[in-house]
Amino acid sequence: DVVLFMKGTSGMPQCGFSSRVAGVLNYLEINFKDVNVLEDEELREGIKKFSNWPTIPQLYIKGEFIGGCDIITEMAISGELDELLKENTIKNQKEYKQETIDQLKNVEQQDKIIPNPEVKNKKENYRIKNFKELIETCEHKKELKIKYELENNVRLVSFEDQKIEISFNSNLDKSFVKELSEKLIEWTDKRWVIAFSKKEGLPTFKNQKKDKEANLIKQESQSKFSLEIKKLFPDAELQSVDEKNKS
Repeated sequence: DVVLFMKGTSGMPQCGFSSRVAGVLNYLEINFKDVNVLEDEELREGIKKFSNWPTIPQLYIKGEFIGGCDIITEMAISGELDELLKENTIKNQKEYKQETIDQLKNVEQQDKIIPNPEVKNKKENYRIKNFKELIETCEHKKELKIKYELENNVRLVSFEDQKIEISFNSNLDKSFVKELSEKLIEWTDKRWVIAFSKKEGLPTFKNQKKDKEANLIKQESQSKFSLEIKKLFPDAELQSVDEKNKS
């Protein structure tokens, strides 16, 4: 009933636009068929002619073309996508909850506060001032699942006291927002707004770390010491740089 023509697959998108639409459908827990147009150039061009739409991804519901990335994102934010799915008697994997679509609202619109989750542990009044401190707090508290999601599947757009604006990819765990909200209330004794944005955001924390390490290796490989080593051992390659010990 729901088919997404995309670059890559829902599990491994090959472009940001395809990743966003697949992420929206996954987040709404909609069962859909993904068709990788990169595997068939004829299909890729044919679907554009069929819909008279020049770009990929393209979403179809019961054979009807609905739109591309921008249209689907806007429909998800406004709630129109949910209504369209209901009109076509397309059900999600679980009973759909309204707070899910509220999380898709851009912070430029009226933010919807996530209802107070049940907090079983004593509140601790931590102060978390930035995204890095949030990750460090997760590590300190041994919340490794949340830490993994923050580092690998979240792109930060902005971080303020009691408000985090993020972009996400299709691999983001569906329970991430609920679990993080519970922990933030537990740790800080405050309610936090976690809003998904249409903005791309920064690279993931993991990718930032990789880029930083690559730059350090590139810089160090041009140092006088490294060049001398290269003369003695032409096949030698610098594998890593310890920034703490770098002088």
